[in-house]
Amino acid sequence: MSANQNDPQYKLRWPSELREKIAESAKAHNRSMNADIIARLEQSLSQSSDDKISNLQNAFMRLHAQSVEQNSKISRYEQLLKEQTQASRELISKMIDTLNKPDE
Repeated sequence: MSANQNDPQYKLRWPSELREKIAESAKAHNRSMNADIIARLEQSLSQSSDDKISNLQNAFMRLHAQSVEQNSKISRYEQLLKEQTQASRELISKMIDTLNKPDE
């Protein structure tokens, strides 16, 4: 019997979808499902509140920067659309003028 088998055990009821996700993660990390669960728990419990707040602030700043960039693109597209609309109106007006001119 290995030393790990002497560790306390806990029977767990969990959704099959979550079990499948853990199985995929364990396979991707080349470890057992138990080792994957332990690694995830240790990681989540080792993060301090300051680390969590910092991670959230960084994520917010990235999202904000993306939002600003998207708004800038939208503004540029709106300006281009206005310019194209005006150019189209002018072209249509010239075409109408040409069609309405009496033949010389």
